[in-house]
Amino acid sequence: MKSKHCLNCNCKFYPQKHILDQKYCSNKECQNARRRKWLRYKLKHDKEYRTYRQGIQDKWRAKNPCYWAEHKKSLLTQTKNYQGENLKIKILVEEGAIMDLSKKGVINCHCKVILMPKVKPTRVYSKSTIAKESG
Repeated sequence: MKSKHCLNCNCKFYPQKHILDQKYCSNKECQNARRRKWLRYKLKHDKEYRTYRQGIQDKWRAKNPCYWAEHKKSLLTQTKNYQGENLKIKILVEEGAIMDLSKKGVINCHCKVILMPKVKPTRVYSKSTIAKESG
């Protein structure tokens, strides 16, 4: 059977025998791209399908009227917790307990970081002292 190129990732693949017009490989991302393309096309061109989907959404909204209010409350809580963590980190940086990695371009402010305390070396080793102790 002749190989084809996937429309999403452009990799070579061998189409399945029972799917004559296969244009996407079997990778999960490519299959999701195929489904999204189909859904966009269907919603744009099929009025009956569009009204059916709208009806399902309206039923769900009627069943769950407080969803967005509760979702916004949970987001506010998460944001407040995050701001509290940032304040704690700022205090620790000012006290010299931890290094401020965001200023050095190591991290951005939106990622979780395991913070390690600054450790002062008890003894500084030079090449000559290492050679003396090992020899």
